[in-house]
Amino acid sequence: MRAIRVDSPGGPNKLHLVEIPQPVPGPGQILVKIHSSGVNFADIMCRRSEHPGMLAPPLIPGCEASGTIAAKGKDCQRYNEGDRVVVYSPWGGTYAELITIPEMYALPLPGDMSFREGAAFTHTSLTAYHALLTLGKAKQSDWLLITAAAGGVGMAISQLAKTQGLRIIGCVGSDKKRTVLDKLGIQHQINYEDSDLTDQVISITEGDGVNLALESVGGKVFDQVLAGMAPLGRLVLFGIAGQQPRSVSPFQLLEKSITWGALNLSVLFAHSSHLIQDSWEALTTLYRERKIQAHIHHNFSLQDAKIAHEILESRKSTGKIILEIES
Repeated sequence: MRAIRVDSPGGPNKLHLVEIPQPVPGPGQILVKIHSSGVNFADIMCRRSEHPGMLAPPLIPGCEASGTIAAKGKDCQRYNEGDRVVVYSPWGGTYAELITIPEMYALPLPGDMSFREGAAFTHTSLTAYHALLTLGKAKQSDWLLITAAAGGVGMAISQLAKTQGLRIIGCVGSDKKRTVLDKLGIQHQINYEDSDLTDQVISITEGDGVNLALESVGGKVFDQVLAGMAPLGRLVLFGIAGQQPRSVSPFQLLEKSITWGALNLSVLFAHSSHLIQDSWEALTTLYRERKIQAHIHHNFSLQDAKIAHEILESRKSTGKIILEIES
């Protein structure tokens, strides 16, 4: 089968199209024929050998995809061959024509959702849901701040937050990306590259600060977000796209009694699968009601994975990037 493999850490030029043997599902595993794969910043961190919770090279990148079940191993009872599913794989492997995963890491793909949409919807919507509601404990009328708001997860958070009645502040790194926020109907916008984020937050919230911040950039942006939190605020980290992690002193949190947390979706799949199942049902219901949707901005073929990584790594992209696996 065809796959993209990374043999050693490095830049996008480390992504190579190869022919490798077809995997065989073991007990409790399913074999999925992949139609589309999502491209996520986690894939870039794995390629660089910088992700703290996922595999380093050599590996086949990719943590989300959509497709059909081609075969089942022993003791698999949840799905049948031919079923349409989306998959989450913290071990990588979705930049390929086939993948084997434990059956519990697959979710049913709704009949009215395309394979392309499924690959764009899985990681972003689940991350949005659990950052906002499970860890963030969002409440109606909360002031919510989202960094990287024009990215795939940021757009998913904005849509979901609207269904919860939150007051949204969308933060982006360029004025060009404000057009995405306009389309999402986000009134309060901040470009953190040309203004002080903290000052803008305090002005927008009339001195109160934000009740909940969902942060994925790091560096000075994280520092300014923390400074703009309201008393008893909640700050949830779900990525570090700027590659500048920050240490948080308990005394920084103590000053305003701020709760700080970090979301790793892999942990939920491994240890709280009931939360994943329940959230997927809620998210697909919202999709059918047309309250949330996948925003796809780039489609590439499997052999163009290098280009997809270059675009995502530039941090100039908006929405979701997809690799089409099946020709």
